[in-house]
Amino acid sequence: MVQTSPRYETIFSGLKLNTAHNSAVMEPLSFMIRRIIYAALIVFTPHLPQVATLALTSICVVMMVYSCNEKQWKEQSMQTLAVANEVFLYALLVLLNASTCMPPAATSQ
Repeated sequence: MVQTSPRYETIFSGLKLNTAHNSAVMEPLSFMIRRIIYAALIVFTPHLPQVATLALTSICVVMMVYSCNEKQWKEQSMQTLAVANEVFLYALLVLLNASTCMPPAATSQ
């Protein structure tokens, strides 16, 4: 059972509490872990942009599936916004990966 202290109530604002899979706890935790992974990929793999982009894309898909399955938000509009956020991030990452795969344009002299 999740019981929020007034001190930490903002973290759980809008989330459904006491669900079967504790999605109210998993949402802030997964958000923090994702940001740590993003930062680590940016710092430690600047020479491998395609690998970093594919890793971020796979994390994005996992979070999109999790969000669609758990429906952790109280309001449907927040749930829709969370899924839309993942879809747009996925599209951005796919475009980024496609742009790094293209050869540089030849310059005429």
